[in-house]
Amino acid sequence: MNDRRVHYPNYSFEFNCQDDVLDCMFWADEMEKAYYAEFGDVISFDATFRTNKYRMVFVPFTAIDHHKKSVTVGSGLLSNESIESYSLLLKAFLKTHGKEPTLVLTDQDVAIKQAVENVFHNSKHQLCMWHIMKKLKKMISDDLFTNTDFRKRFSKLVWDINMKPDVFEVKWRFLMKEFNLEDTRWFKDMLTIVIHGYLDILVIFQCVV
Repeated sequence: MNDRRVHYPNYSFEFNCQDDVLDCMFWADEMEKAYYAEFGDVISFDATFRTNKYRMVFVPFTAIDHHKKSVTVGSGLLSNESIESYSLLLKAFLKTHGKEPTLVLTDQDVAIKQAVENVFHNSKHQLCMWHIMKKLKKMISDDLFTNTDFRKRFSKLVWDINMKPDVFEVKWRFLMKEFNLEDTRWFKDMLTIVIHGYLDILVIFQCVV
């Protein structure tokens, strides 16, 4: 990475180590910086990927260009998903690009939420239903995940942007009861998220994909 800074124009690379072990790193090349300068008002980042060899978390930062296509505006690696590590990553992002995004879209991870608040003081943070839904497989049994009836009804429910919150809550509770998910914390939290920010979560996502 240091060689890239020497040989490639406008290449940025930031890293942090704890006890001589890599804790966090962020990089962005000239094109990614140009994309952010042009399209960086709304960004999303996702920490669901892990590298095979070192088991570090890969965090791509994405924006949407004028063709409504995803463009990468930087990438990072984390040794863990703590508030401190995410904060270091976002500070490196801010140092590289020089300005905060207007809007940040993420999943409902608590550490990410706190890190965004710690570093992006002027940005609005909203939850992205697409990122949230990517975690569904981890939260339910394999049998339920492959249940086409459940998947179809669940997806239809969460992606209906015209449904009123009170109607959503009734249908949600009925679905949770039918499939014995009433006591699952993730689904309880998701209901709260949707009820308190329903239109923002769904409409914002529709605007950026």
